[in-house]
Amino acid sequence: MRGERQETMATPTMRTALLLAVGLLLATAAAAEKKECGSDGGANSLSFGVDVSYPIHSHQTISNNPLGDKQGFYDRLLTGCRESCSECDEKCIHSETDRIAMNRRQPRSMVNYTDIGIKKIRAPEEVMKLLTEFWENNKGLEYPENWTTGNTYVNHWEMPSYMLSVENSELQGGGSKLKKMIWDAAVKTVSEWTGQELTTSSLYGIRVYKEGAVLAPHVDRLPLVSSAIINVAQDVDEPWPLEVFTHDGRAVNVTMEPGDLVLYESHSIVHGRPYPLKGRFFANVFIHFQPLVADYDAMPSYIIPGSPEAKKWERDNRRKMGSTGPTEAHSRAAAGDVKSLELIAVSKQRNILFQPDENGWCPLHEAARAGEVDVIKFLLKEGANADVRVNGGKSALAIAMEVFSEDSEVVQVLREAGSRLGPETFDE
Repeated sequence: MRGERQETMATPTMRTALLLAVGLLLATAAAAEKKECGSDGGANSLSFGVDVSYPIHSHQTISNNPLGDKQGFYDRLLTGCRESCSECDEKCIHSETDRIAMNRRQPRSMVNYTDIGIKKIRAPEEVMKLLTEFWENNKGLEYPENWTTGNTYVNHWEMPSYMLSVENSELQGGGSKLKKMIWDAAVKTVSEWTGQELTTSSLYGIRVYKEGAVLAPHVDRLPLVSSAIINVAQDVDEPWPLEVFTHDGRAVNVTMEPGDLVLYESHSIVHGRPYPLKGRFFANVFIHFQPLVADYDAMPSYIIPGSPEAKKWERDNRRKMGSTGPTEAHSRAAAGDVKSLELIAVSKQRNILFQPDENGWCPLHEAARAGEVDVIKFLLKEGANADVRVNGGKSALAIAMEVFSEDSEVVQVLREAGSRLGPETFDE
């Protein structure tokens, strides 16, 4: 699919947008499907790069913008963030500076596993069945996402996003088993597309955007590398395009219907939804993987040696020696990734299996919060203290009981291992 002409959309100043739906089909020789919809006044489709629809490589969009006053739109969004709390002025600017720096640095530092970095297909039937059933049983119970203060990736200060966590065992059908079933059902599709053996990175649940939502164009933080977006449900007045910048640097707007799945190399493809959502809601799930890590003492294979990101990794890795921040074991434990934890256990970094962060959280606590029973059993077998406490005195059992019921498996395993609810005890 190299070399084919990618057309994108033009939006007039009115809210009606000219959308280009690009269907990247299963057959690699098939041309990208291009469709114009929502046209107002017969505007022509345009082909453009970065800093047109939204600031991507700088804080400014291009002058004489064919899409209208996108700089004014961006400035109003950022002003809203900066005025949303007393400490937000500095934090919003920092978040934007970081987003733009990542957009410039990360794509040119990554190993890419596909030609253009994106493909649209229909979701595997077994994945869609799991997600649809969970959504239908629990829709209306989603809760506002807790974005960090100053985060500018979603305009949550004016239009909160909502989450329906697949990990929440209090929801019908929810829990760690559902999370693993979704991962297991999706991994074959993503692995075949990238040609890589994969391990899990992240899966939280179904994110629900509401009218007016904007998702700033960004690349995902590592180790979110090979990913899938699945449209679970929507009630919209017009398509809400996912704008991506393919490996050749051109913008493509992809529209989705329920059951559509977009594969994308999220570590190197700038992606976002820079046009406000028109409709009641848009519900989708993000499923993230990374290439299987063979050596946790070495730089990840998806980072190009000598690249800007490689130099950053080397600096960060040196700083982590003796650091009290979260480690790879924390994220792997929360993700239920026993295979990666097994590799860590035989590496020079084995100690991070038990290392607390600055808040006293160990990988065991992360696994308890996520309900990852297999991880808990593995960490206990490797020597983790079942009753280790976070700052403030909570045990893994107490953390698990904030999320899961008394008779849940995770609570029973921790209780039997010696985790307690009362004050911490010490050997004499």
